[in-house]
Amino acid sequence: MHQSIQGKEVTFKDVLILFLKRFEKILAFALAFAIVFSALGAVKGYRSISGEQRQKQQDDYQIELDEYERSTQQLRENIEKNQQHLESMTNYTQKSLYYNLDAYNEAMSELIFYVDTGYQIVPGQYYQSPNKTGEVVSAYCDAYRSAGLYEGIRAILGTDTEIKYIDELLTIERAGDTQLKDSVGNVTVRHSDGNEGVIVIRARAQDEQTASQITDYVYQYLRTNIGGVIAEHTTTVLSDSTMTVLDEELETLQKDTREEIKQLEANIKTGEAELANKERQMPKQPSVSLRSVLKKAILYGIFGGILGGMLICLWVLLSYLADNRLDGAYQAAKLYNLEQFAVLDSKNKKHKPIFHKLIDSLEGNAKRQIFADADKAVEYTAALVKLLTQKQEQLTVAVVSTRNDEELVQLCEKLAQKSDGKVTYQSCPEMLENADSIQKIIESDAVVLVEQSGVSLISEINREVIRLEKSEKEILGLMLM
Repeated sequence: MHQSIQGKEVTFKDVLILFLKRFEKILAFALAFAIVFSALGAVKGYRSISGEQRQKQQDDYQIELDEYERSTQQLRENIEKNQQHLESMTNYTQKSLYYNLDAYNEAMSELIFYVDTGYQIVPGQYYQSPNKTGEVVSAYCDAYRSAGLYEGIRAILGTDTEIKYIDELLTIERAGDTQLKDSVGNVTVRHSDGNEGVIVIRARAQDEQTASQITDYVYQYLRTNIGGVIAEHTTTVLSDSTMTVLDEELETLQKDTREEIKQLEANIKTGEAELANKERQMPKQPSVSLRSVLKKAILYGIFGGILGGMLICLWVLLSYLADNRLDGAYQAAKLYNLEQFAVLDSKNKKHKPIFHKLIDSLEGNAKRQIFADADKAVEYTAALVKLLTQKQEQLTVAVVSTRNDEELVQLCEKLAQKSDGKVTYQSCPEMLENADSIQKIIESDAVVLVEQSGVSLISEINREVIRLEKSEKEILGLMLM
C-alpha cells in the first residue's frame, strides 16, 4: 500500500491560501456592498434633513436642551451655594478667636456682682414705690454693647477683631439665666427669679490673665457708663475667679465644623464633576448640512463593506468545502503521498492573483516542477520514469486517468509516444468506466496517474487509487495538468 486515502481537510493555512487566491473577488464583492450601503446611508441622511423630520429633530433637541439647562443651572446654584457656605465657614475658622481656642485648655474668667437699689416695703403704707432692681439689672445686661466697650476689649486682645467674634468671648447675664435655642436657631433667655439682683460677667480667652482683664474692664466700664444714668443703686462684687476649663461645647463645635467643611468640599467636587460630565453631553444642534449626509453614507459604507466581506468569505469557504474537485498541486500533495512528476500550468499566461508570490511561498510551488508547455512536461515525466525504473530491463507503464477530456487524452497520448525499447506507455483514460483501460492496466507493470486540476473529482481519484493498490500495481507518481 502506497498511502492512506484522506478526505478534504481545512486548516488555517488552507483558508488563508483560499482567501488570498480569491482576494480580488472578495474585494469586489465587499466594495459592491459598501457602495450599496453608502447609497442607502445617503438616502437616510437626506431624509433626516428634510422638512417634517427636521422639525421633529428640532423639537426633540429643544426638549433636551431645556432639560439640560434646567439641570445644569440647578447644579451651578447648588455648587455656588456650597462654595459660599464653605467660604463663610473657612473665614469663620480663620477669624474667630473663640473657635481657635484650645478646647482642652481654655481660660475662663467669671465676675459676679450684686445690684442693690435699697428698696424696702414700708408696713402700713398704702402706696409703695416700685422696685427698680429688675430694670437696673436689665440695663446692665442689655446696654453694654457700645463702641467704647468693644474698643477697650480689642486693646486687651491686641487685635482688631470684629464685634461678632468678641461677642463669642463675652456674656453678661442674670445669675441663673438659661439660654434656650429652638429648632431654627433662635435663642431666648429664661430669667431666674431667685437671683433678681445678681449679674454674671463671663469671658473666655487663650490665657487666664487676658480673661481676667476682660471681665474687670467690662465691670468697670458698665459702672462708669451706665451706673450714673439709671436709678440710684450700689454694686457689690460677690465673686471674681479665673480658671482653666474643658469646653465641651467648643470641642463639639470644632469637630462639627471640620466635618461640615469636609462634606462641603466633597459636595462641591462631586457637583463640579457632574456638571463637567453634563457639559460634555450637551445636546447638539441637529445638523442640516450635506456633511451629515456624507458622514452617514461613509458609516453605512464601512458597515456594508465589512458585512459584504464577511458574507463573501463565508460563501467562498462553504463553496470550497462543498466542491469535490481537485484544487491544484498543493491539495494533491496533502491528499496523496505520491511523487509529483510534473505540474502543467497552462494558466501561467493568464492574470495572476495579487498575492501570487505569497501564495506560491505558502503552497511550496517553487519546489515543484511547473511547466507551461505540455511537451516539456511529458519529456520531464518520461525522464523521471526512466530514472525510477532503471533497474528493470523491460517495463510497461499504464498512463491512467479518471477523465476522458480531449486535452487530457492528448497528454496521455503524448506520453505514450515517448515509448522506447525499455519503457512502453499505454494510455488508459476513464479507468473507472472503460474496460479497455482496465485490461491495459492488468497487462502493465506500473502506473502513472494523470489528472486535471479543477476538473478531476477527489472521490473518483480516491476510488482510482484504492483499486490500483488492491491490484498491487505500483503507482510511480502523479502528473497534474
